[in-house]
Amino acid sequence: MYRFSYHYPKIKLLVDSMSNDKIAKKMQSGEAEFNLAIINVSSTEVNIGQLPNYLQKWNLHFISYYTKELYMCGLKKVLDNIGTVYEINGIYPFPVVCYEYGGVISKQNKMCDYQIDSIAAQKELINHHHAIGSYSLDEINLHFNHNRYAYLPFNQSLTLTYGCLLKNDHKLSEAEKTFLQFLLDYFDKVN
Repeated sequence: MYRFSYHYPKIKLLVDSMSNDKIAKKMQSGEAEFNLAIINVSSTEVNIGQLPNYLQKWNLHFISYYTKELYMCGLKKVLDNIGTVYEINGIYPFPVVCYEYGGVISKQNKMCDYQIDSIAAQKELINHHHAIGSYSLDEINLHFNHNRYAYLPFNQSLTLTYGCLLKNDHKLSEAEKTFLQFLLDYFDKVN
């Protein structure tokens, strides 16, 4: 958001943080003070294949910008006990921590034992309670020292897609068009 404000100082953004399920419910009910929202959608979300139909029923649609492959990350000594691949339906004695995004269709992420917004709090669980968590490679490189932590691929593709949730009948303002184009350009650069 800082980069956008730097390039477009005359456009003011209203930024609020809430889980995806709360965003979707507010937009569905008409209570939202916003017409678009930046969200991410996990490939593990229950009934993910039904997302377009679900959103259409509520006069909403999702425009995806960027999809990242996720990996299981934790202390090296913990991941050594798992092997070379993390089986999604495997049974492991380590708690799984993830971001508290919430799903668009369903609130609960069934893969997680702990849902926490803060990466610092997630790392506390990883460091002191042998938890593990799923992150993209850029998050792993940014937040986890490779001397102490490792990561494993999942046995099947697990992704997180970033994008924009919009009302179908909303006509975008010039400022909103500028913001969405800025996001598209940004994700094209990092992709």
